[in-house]
Amino acid sequence: MGAFDRAVPFLRRACQLNPRSALSQVTLGMSLVELGQFDEAIDALKHGKSLDPESVNAHLYLGIAELQVGKMNEAEVHLQRAYQLGGARRAAVAHLYLASLYDRQGKYHRAADELEAYLNDVPQAKNAAKIRALVERLRHKK
Repeated sequence: MGAFDRAVPFLRRACQLNPRSALSQVTLGMSLVELGQFDEAIDALKHGKSLDPESVNAHLYLGIAELQVGKMNEAEVHLQRAYQLGGARRAAVAHLYLASLYDRQGKYHRAADELEAYLNDVPQAKNAAKIRALVERLRHKK
């Protein structure tokens, strides 16, 4: 419901009571990402991923957090894995984060490819026109 600041203390307590709960760890990490607390989120998400290596959300949010703290190689691996696990239905947004990563690295054509992949997965995206315009700009960058 978006009340991440209120959820975090309860999620921390859930993790203390049952440190083997992947769901608690991953949900805590996701909430911390939403709050911009990326370093702590990375710790929780790594723990959650170790408990459930097939968790789409663990990989997706771990990639997002790593991207935010500049861990580009790790972020790329986790975002790609999230998409492999979740596909278009559960992880299409990974394409947007990969596009951002590649743009930051100056890999403009790869960024455009990721945006186009996102539009293929989500053709009715509300921001589709803006994304198409961005693809064109990226395609013309050197």
